[in-house]
Amino acid sequence: MVKWRRGYPGLLAITIAISMVTGCRRENTMTDKTATAQPTSEIHNRAVAQAAKGSVALLKDPTRAVEYYKAAIKMEPGHRDWNSFLALALYKAGRTEEAVPIWKSLATGSDNEASNATKMLAKVGRTPKG
Repeated sequence: MVKWRRGYPGLLAITIAISMVTGCRRENTMTDKTATAQPTSEIHNRAVAQAAKGSVALLKDPTRAVEYYKAAIKMEPGHRDWNSFLALALYKAGRTEEAVPIWKSLATGSDNEASNATKMLAKVGRTPKG
């Protein structure tokens, strides 16, 4: 039996892989007119693939993970998960100052990303509003 513990490193990669397999879709929030030529599902699938690469890289090379998450965000800028993962990768890469504005923008919501962002801001001695 696998003991699930807080911060299980493979959980993120497993979650993204499951969403790829099950065909999990989110509404595309891109405003780039050049991206509308591709079906929303194709853009989403490409973004998920970039994020999955980022999840794997996050375990060993957070700097590389940052680039993968930035690529996913370029495809789906309004996707809160990608932004949350990017902030985490920046933090793990020692680039906390770059992560803080992302966490502050995520902390304004009422979802899981908002809760996580608020916790990370407190961890680094910041507040969502200050």
